[in-house]
Amino acid sequence: MAELSQSIQIIPPAQLKVVSKPWGSETWLAYGEGMPYALKVIRLKAGTKTSLQYHQHKRETNFVYAGRIRFHFQKDPDGPVEQVELEAGTCIQVPPGRIHRVEALEDVILVESSTNHLDDVVRLSDDYKRPDGRISSEHGAPAPAGEKK
Repeated sequence: MAELSQSIQIIPPAQLKVVSKPWGSETWLAYGEGMPYALKVIRLKAGTKTSLQYHQHKRETNFVYAGRIRFHFQKDPDGPVEQVELEAGTCIQVPPGRIHRVEALEDVILVESSTNHLDDVVRLSDDYKRPDGRISSEHGAPAPAGEKK
């Protein structure tokens, strides 16, 4: 989906972009050049967690579709990181600059809609020692020029 089409697109499951993560996977439903937003289905395996991270520009909304999570978050820009357990049906709004992490208490499915800043990840802590930004090996493609490896 390199450019935004003016016609309706029907994308069969086999053609959706699936990104393998150490904690599960992301299925990218909407993304790319000219797309004003991104939409993903995120699956986390029980007992795993995403990076403790923030985004400089990306704003995201996460909907807990299935499972239970422990959400680590920074309520105030200079405040401590807090934790809360959330169940299916809960919606989370994360503005740019706020530290957050999702910990799967059981197998979890999230639906994430965000601005199209998909490489905007600053990792403060990561169980898998991944660097900031897009991880090329997870995407199955060479790193774009200037990408951190």
